[in-house]
Amino acid sequence: HHDAVSKAIKTETGNVENPVSNIRIEQKDKFPVSTEEVIEMKKQLREVIGDQVSLFEDEYLREVMKQPDSKKPSQRRSFEYSKAKFKRIIEKRASVIDSFNDKMSSSEFYETDTVKSGSLYWYGYDARGIPILWVRAKLKKWSQLNIENEVRYHMEILDAGINLMPPEVTSFHIISDASGLGWKETDMSLMKE
Repeated sequence: HHDAVSKAIKTETGNVENPVSNIRIEQKDKFPVSTEEVIEMKKQLREVIGDQVSLFEDEYLREVMKQPDSKKPSQRRSFEYSKAKFKRIIEKRASVIDSFNDKMSSSEFYETDTVKSGSLYWYGYDARGIPILWVRAKLKKWSQLNIENEVRYHMEILDAGINLMPPEVTSFHIISDASGLGWKETDMSLMKE
């Protein structure tokens, strides 16, 4: 087992040697999306959500649009399905942000235990320049958890990190330190949000 793992390490040229022939290390896009389709999606989204379409990078739009249809995996999801998905994302985001702003100002929020815990933070990049979000759940005060503040904290941390990503980067890694974490230190209602 150790030999197989050590052989599947990137070489200096960036190629990956695959010791197990039935495992695919690199996958080409099964359902490519053209630049014209992305432009059309942005045009149609602008009619529905206005300038908020700028929240979506072209690569993100392409990534969502190229996914297989959940009911017909041999086909790409429809243009209309993708468009409706983007619209739902913006609507949900707007309702959550409005709810936050109605209840607490940003300056008040940044003084909460949720933010001060330091349980989420961006630190470093992998070899390909993909940023790393660190999660240290043990730093949260689980007995005093405020679900609404946690959701806001997660949204703001994610937004900040995504806004700092270079245009060609469309994903990030999450590294979670779960040492010492048990049922007493978790709240399932947070997972539902």
